[in-house]
Parts: sequence; C-alpha cells; structure tokens
Amino acid sequence: SVMLDLIKEDKDFTVIFDYVCDVETHLKDGFEFHQIKTHEPNFGSYSSGKLIKKESKQSTGSILGKLYALNKDAIDNIKLVFVSNVPLQIGKKKCNYGEFSLAGLPNAEKINIESALKRELGISHVELSRVFYIHTPFNLREPEFVIKGKLLDRFSEVKNCQPRNARALYRLIVETVQAKACYEYSQ
Repeated sequence: SVMLDLIKEDKDFTVIFDYVCDVETHLKDGFEFHQIKTHEPNFGSYSSGKLIKKESKQSTGSILGKLYALNKDAIDNIKLVFVSNVPLQIGKKKCNYGEFSLAGLPNAEKINIESALKRELGISHVELSRVFYIHTPFNLREPEFVIKGKLLDRFSEVKNCQPRNARALYRLIVETVQAKACYEYSQ
C-alpha cells in the first residue's frame, strides 16, 4: 500500500523490507520507517503505556523505543510510523482508522513517552512530531483479500484502468516479495 501510494504521488523511492523496522521507504527528501504489529481482535488497543513498555522479559526495549532509535541521531526529514490493526487508545477515546501524530497526545502522555524514550535510548531530546500511529483494518485470517482489494484499487487509481489479469499481477507481487523476503537476515 505504501509503494502504491508513492507511485500515485509520482515520487522516486526505494522500499526495503527490513529485519528491524519492517518497511523502510527511502525518498529523495527523507526517510519513512514503518513498524508493523498485527494482533487478534481480543488484544484490545494500544495505549501510550503499552507503546513504551518492554515487549518481553528478554527484550531490551519498548516497541516505540525500537522505532525511535532510528531517529536517535535526530536525522532531518524522517517519519517514524507505528502501524497496527488495533486502535490507539487515548484516555477513554479510541483513535479508529487513519493516521494520528503522537504530537497530538495530551501533555501528560507526551511527557511520559518523552521521558521513557530519553531514559531507554540515552538521548536528551525527543521529537514526537516525527512519530505517527496508523490504525488500519486488516483481516489476519485472510489477508490476501485485503491485499488484492488494495492492489486493484491503487492500480486503477494510478493507471486509470483495471489490470488485464488481476490474479497474475497479484501473484507477481506476492512472489517477488516472498523471494526478496528470504534474504532478510539480522546484521
């Protein structure tokens, strides 16, 4: 979906499927890093507390800390995106479907996140305006239906026509991604 959006915007880009941050997008004028987490519907939602909590006892950091570490050196023109199929909960309100900037959190939650990231990463400044949460509906049991639908939708938007053989287009993309994904190793 990210690639198809960039094609629609007529931007030059390179997409890298990465071991740590899942999807990297290298643009002429910056970088985007997408961390993707999928859950079963009974997971509930993410809160700012869950984003800064260590993932497990073996983990060295939080979900948000691992993502923000990509900006530890305060690189200009960087966008850090946490993508999940569950909503972000802010107080009693759930942010359903779409993109939300963490800079829009209430002050108490921003201060809590900034303090946790500073401690975890050993940095003195945190810029939450670079960090976004995207809640996307994604069918975990049959993801190919969502992918096919988005692919056909984006293709018709970009090319102003339907693909001649939608199944072949889908197969080509899936096979290419699977072939490239087999080269993913921890450095």
